[in-house]
Amino acid sequence: MTPQEIHDNLKAKFGDAIAEAKLDAMQPWIRINEQRVREVCLFLRDEPLFQFDYLMCLSGVDYNNGQIGAVYHLWSMVHKHKITLRSNCPKENSHIQSLSAVWGT
Repeated sequence: MTPQEIHDNLKAKFGDAIAEAKLDAMQPWIRINEQRVREVCLFLRDEPLFQFDYLMCLSGVDYNNGQIGAVYHLWSMVHKHKITLRSNCPKENSHIQSLSAVWGT
């Protein structure tokens, strides 16, 4: 599945929770609203069309503009497709949902 197809499916299901995307990059990414990141990731893990069963890398980022974020590199062992997700929030009073119950690390 292409990054565009992944994005289109997520946008159709989650609407405004899919905030932004850069799909023509060397490492395409989709930004998810920080309040719905767990819901979206559970769907990506459990939906047979996607089966993102492996969290390859989890990084924290300070964008140096008052925002911090988490970056998730996902892989499907079954379908052999991948996508990068981003979730940002303000530095002040920051909170991004934990995904430790989605992919154990």
